[in-house]
Amino acid sequence: MYRDTVRKFLRESGLPFLIGTLTYEVGINPKDVALYNSALLLDDQASASNSYFYDQRDLYSKVHLVPFGEYIPLNDRFPQIGQMVGMGRNLTPGKSFRPLEIVPGVRAGAVICYEDVFPYVSRELARNGANLLVVITNDAWYPLSDEPQQHYVNSIFRTVETRLPMIRCGNSDYSVLIDSTGKTVDSASFIMNGNEKILTPEKKQACSTVFQVPVPSAYAPTFYVRYGDLFVLFCWILFFCGFFFSCYQCFLYRKTLQAPFQEKLEDNTPLQ
Repeated sequence: MYRDTVRKFLRESGLPFLIGTLTYEVGINPKDVALYNSALLLDDQASASNSYFYDQRDLYSKVHLVPFGEYIPLNDRFPQIGQMVGMGRNLTPGKSFRPLEIVPGVRAGAVICYEDVFPYVSRELARNGANLLVVITNDAWYPLSDEPQQHYVNSIFRTVETRLPMIRCGNSDYSVLIDSTGKTVDSASFIMNGNEKILTPEKKQACSTVFQVPVPSAYAPTFYVRYGDLFVLFCWILFFCGFFFSCYQCFLYRKTLQAPFQEKLEDNTPLQ
């Protein structure tokens, strides 16, 4: 029923859909089924075949999974952990960071849920050709905490690091358009004060909107996209060099203070 409803929307809109769902892959042994948390790109005109999946154009499967939420660490070696937690299943991490071409020239790097907390995910998507970031997330798990806002702030950092615009779709709040400088320029939730549009992305409500997204046709990778955490590594090296230099200076200072007393002891002269 769910798939039929989605296909009905596809036909009526005439637009491709990017939705979050679980997908599976059957191995050589029918009992070996890999289950993925995926962003599925659907298009009613994707294929002329009669396959059940005729409208599936492409997908990206989440690579960085949530421990004890999407998989149980070491569960393959210690099944007792899974029995204690009682989650019932382990998702399989995706195989690569591959952008999805939504329309010609627009290559979306799909970032699923808390993957936007980790800078390397957006970096790899940008390195592989993405010129737009799309975050789809379920923050309804935390209706009363500050987690949705903290999660939203992490998304902003990803746009600054990659200099790519981002569409962020949250099922409870913070469905926004963020430009390549980290500025939230539009929101699905807003109020009008005369002719002024006041964005209210934190408001929890069902809403929809149309974003005008400036997608760069020619992307120039940032320093971070090119070299990753090289600057952070340099900062760590500088820190340790400064730390050991300070320790050495402290050692020399203590040795200088002890020198007069050491000379008195060697001369057998009683100290005054």
